[in-house]
Amino acid sequence: MPGQNLRVLLVEDEVSLRQLALKVLSKHGYRVTCAENGEQAWQTLQGEEFDLLVTDVQMPKMTGNELVKRVLGARPELPVLMMSGYNPEGQVPEEVSFLSKPFTPQQLVEKVAALHLAPPT
Repeated sequence: MPGQNLRVLLVEDEVSLRQLALKVLSKHGYRVTCAENGEQAWQTLQGEEFDLLVTDVQMPKMTGNELVKRVLGARPELPVLMMSGYNPEGQVPEEVSFLSKPFTPQQLVEKVAALHLAPPT
């Protein structure tokens, strides 16, 4: 199974997309913790360890970019996948991967699997 119990922090403000991504990743063996926004995710990251961060770009309270900047400063080895339905040109740091919305469940799983299987940078 691709996930092999790896811990994923999923940050998405849209409830239906968050629930879908949670279901898809859990089905593939990932242990997923959800956050509704960047601020909530940052608090979660202070108390728990994760193998991967999957975050939306546009969110209330703290954007995905603000979250990723903090995360990369504190844990530069943590793989990050950013998602957005908007053109993210110039918004996605080169250290992270990007997945355009809408995406299929298979595209999400493939992108997440590629990140956790990639050698550390």
